[in-house]
Amino acid sequence: MFKGIIPPVVIFFDQNGEIDYSLNKTHIDKLIDSGIDGVLLLGSSSEFSSLKLSEKMEYLKEIVPHINGRVPILVGVGNTVLKESIELAQYAESIGIEGVMAVNPYYWKLTNDQMVEYFSEIANAVSINTYLYNIPQLTGQEIPIEVISTLVENQPNIRGIKETVSDFGRIRKVLKEIKGKHPQFDVFTAFDEHLVDGYLIGAAGSINGTTNFLPEVTVNLLKALNSKDFDQIQKYQVQISSLMEVYDINNSLFSTFKEGAYYRWFNDLQTGVRKPFSKYDKDTRKKAGKLIDSIIEQGVFH
Repeated sequence: MFKGIIPPVVIFFDQNGEIDYSLNKTHIDKLIDSGIDGVLLLGSSSEFSSLKLSEKMEYLKEIVPHINGRVPILVGVGNTVLKESIELAQYAESIGIEGVMAVNPYYWKLTNDQMVEYFSEIANAVSINTYLYNIPQLTGQEIPIEVISTLVENQPNIRGIKETVSDFGRIRKVLKEIKGKHPQFDVFTAFDEHLVDGYLIGAAGSINGTTNFLPEVTVNLLKALNSKDFDQIQKYQVQISSLMEVYDINNSLFSTFKEGAYYRWFNDLQTGVRKPFSKYDKDTRKKAGKLIDSIIEQGVFH
């Protein structure tokens, strides 16, 4: 069900730090209109760690009916509180969401057995597909290959992983050692420039941040890959390579993604934030906007 380009959708806040539903719905409409293949809600880019459980549920209650089946939905349910992970996963299933994604608990490191138990508890609590989320730079701990193997062999609804890693060797290893033995297990790359290499050796697609403000680049790149159009592949890969500068603009990557979306689509409105993160960042928006303009000038839409 989950293949292709899946934006890890940001959440826009108003000037009081509350979720701006109108702006969020407009943003998701623009993403869907660009030809994406699904959305990930309440992932890292959504600032899930700054939201109460009740806010997450209210957000889904508002956004899911608006999407109205136009694309499949993944929901991030990871938490340091297992009961809240399970409660959110069960709520997501109850309102018709197709899959959940869980990051391993952060702050304290877990043993392999503890990590297996955490993910198993979530998978056992729902009947929909469950995906793992490996982002060791934020959790402080990689999900070991041995843990993934144990989970896939014992939990039939654990169906894939998002790999947010800079080392492409890790992605290659997961594809070889896990997907090679379990073809139903899907691997998604996260950093934009890994899309081509990952897809060519078996990845299911990409859940990448720049799709929040320039989804056309990766959407068109995937089309070129599927049609084996080398000239177009080269064109969009060069654009993605230049876009990777966005990851150096601001330590809070979601801030850069949002400033890019404000610049491109929302008439340069002042950014609303959820504290403790900073308010409108003029420098971030200027740098993101310069990148966006340069890509559009290169012909991102054809």
